[in-house]
Amino acid sequence: MRIRAFAPQDWAQVWPIISEVVRAQDTFAYDPAMSADEAYAIWVEAPPGRTVVAVDGRRILGTAKMGPNRPGPGSHVSTASFMVAADARGRG
Repeated sequence: MRIRAFAPQDWAQVWPIISEVVRAQDTFAYDPAMSADEAYAIWVEAPPGRTVVAVDGRRILGTAKMGPNRPGPGSHVSTASFMVAADARGRG
């Protein structure tokens, strides 16, 4: 497994992971009916934030995003979120 920067062509594999996690409604408070475009706008961080994917060969197993928690005086505090495909969980 390798972790690398997200590339726009990864979205075809990332969106199903996000959709699956969000629809489960047990970890993220995102709207389970959100569209792929809405999810992209929420998940793919603009600099100085960063979005990455975990890949095994050509398959994306999961994704993470990190960036400033809040703008302004608190922008030095970071936040991170992670999502993993159901069949790839528990592998360490």
